Amino acid sequence: MAGTPENKYGLDLRRAWAQVLSEVARDKIPDILHWQDYAHIWPEWERTLAEQLNNDTYTPTRPVHVEIPKDALATRPMALLTPLDRTVYQAIVDQLAPAIEAELTDAVYSARLKQSTPARTQVKPQIREWLRFQHAGRDLHLKDGYLHALTTDVASYFEYVDIEILIRDLRSLGGVSADSLSLLSRFLNEIQRNTNLWGLPQGPECSAILGNYYLLPADAVLAMHPVKHVRFQDDIKIFAHSAEVLRLAHKDVVHQMRARHLNLSVHKTKLLEGKQILEAFEDSRKDAIAYGLQIGDDAAPGDLRSLFDDATTSSPYKDRDIRFSVTRMADLDDPYAVPWILDHLPDVPYLAPQLVDYLSPYTAEDPAVERRVTEYLQDPTKNLYPFAELHLLRMYAKAPRLTHASKATAWRTLRDPAKESFVRQFAARCIGRHASAADISQLRAMFGQSGEYAIRRAILVAIAEAGGADPAWLGTVDKGDTTLRPTCAYLKSKPRLPI
Repeated sequence: MAGTPENKYGLDLRRAWAQVLSEVARDKIPDILHWQDYAHIWPEWERTLAEQLNNDTYTPTRPVHVEIPKDALATRPMALLTPLDRTVYQAIVDQLAPAIEAELTDAVYSARLKQSTPARTQVKPQIREWLRFQHAGRDLHLKDGYLHALTTDVASYFEYVDIEILIRDLRSLGGVSADSLSLLSRFLNEIQRNTNLWGLPQGPECSAILGNYYLLPADAVLAMHPVKHVRFQDDIKIFAHSAEVLRLAHKDVVHQMRARHLNLSVHKTKLLEGKQILEAFEDSRKDAIAYGLQIGDDAAPGDLRSLFDDATTSSPYKDRDIRFSVTRMADLDDPYAVPWILDHLPDVPYLAPQLVDYLSPYTAEDPAVERRVTEYLQDPTKNLYPFAELHLLRMYAKAPRLTHASKATAWRTLRDPAKESFVRQFAARCIGRHASAADISQLRAMFGQSGEYAIRRAILVAIAEAGGADPAWLGTVDKGDTTLRPTCAYLKSKPRLPI
């Protein structure tokens, strides 16, 4: 392998690129190829980035702004960074992460680094760490005898991280390059100036590392009180032997948060006592069900259905219990949740990835599943969230076959310039996976007419997936459009395309 092009910031771009590629498949808005085709052009990109960094001509491209549903009404903003910008962001945080990790206490469970040799900036599996956070909170109550607790989190946390305060605090870290911090400041401020996005870009794991550090003063304030606390990013649980102590600690935390331009959520800040504490750490019932399923207890599937019923009849819905239930019902091939999901798709767009994974096997078994999903996609009063639409099209793509109505819906989506680009890209892959000879002809015609790079790339992939992209034709495309050269090279290698 050729030597790594040097840059004056000492950023390890190659390692950062490898880390980004390992994360992108888990993105809430996934790329149609998980950026695998860009591996063919990475050496050229690496040289270009190093040159731009050395000449101080690098500046991030305006990211795509996507609203991700949090519940039936609220959304959170997500920044879809380009591969190059995400790599630079990752490389900067890679430099800072070990120093940040050294400052965190055992009370923090989110975005902690794995210990490895040689050192790599790799975050521990977050689902497992969330469970450890939950268990630690329960142990403080049950084993250590704390009978009072306060639960809270920060309203719209990542959006309201103040970049100036963050950079100021990072400058106090030992062994951190001042030049790299200046580059990080320019990177984050440039994104803020050119978009409606504030604070830290939501999506990349490296934002969670910086987000951990931003709340370090809150951890320090709590350490000055006779309390114990656990924290998962901005989700904070505080324990004491009296409610009065908790109120004093809460008062000081609020003061510290305000100094950092943050506010604790009014609706999620609650004093708890006794049984209420266990209810806040909601995994005890699920732990019993998971254990029952593991040992083959005949009662466990019924308990799982009861948990799902309780989660879907409460107000508001218990989202984590729904996710837990449908994931395990999928493992059991239990269709119990199918009717509720089909009736409530408009109410739970934020659960789309999990619900789609659960529903996918039933598209072949139950015609009502595909019919109801198609009705949802065709109804503009219900199909309000591109995030949910993307994942339903992903379900179409995974189906063994599609009806004429469903494929026509995918075609209308692909042809609609008002639709989000990432939705249209998945519509193209859906068509490619179910294409007839006539579809291939239409895809080729649309490919020739389209001027948007992302859509041309998606249609190119669809044509290849449909069997209509022989090496000679890919060679012609390569010569006619150099931006598609890495995708053409990738497709010529006849890879197994990610689904």
